[in-house]
Amino acid sequence: MNEQKRLNAFESGRTVREAVRKYLDHRKNDCGLKQTTVDLEKRRLAYLVDYCDDQGINTISELASHDPDKYRSWRRTAATSEVDTLAKSTVNSHMKTIVRFVKFAREREDE
Repeated sequence: MNEQKRLNAFESGRTVREAVRKYLDHRKNDCGLKQTTVDLEKRRLAYLVDYCDDQGINTISELASHDPDKYRSWRRTAATSEVDTLAKSTVNSHMKTIVRFVKFAREREDE
């Protein structure tokens, strides 16, 4: 899926996507992050939305119980656009964003 399609994926109303939208809104409005930082997290989470679609993961509970090493491996090798394998530091940065997102989403799952 190309970059624009990933970014547009937030427009449909699936549960993981809704949680991503809430998270990004929280990061921008409640945490006071700059728009460039929020955009970076949006790009990172767009890959997560792709992965969830590929794996049939629809809810935050399903995502939270999923093996994070499977996502890490997928992100490092299968979801690259310009290189064969992403650098470990890039994958680690993505994983930190994912961990923050899942924690946020789990805390607000019943809202």
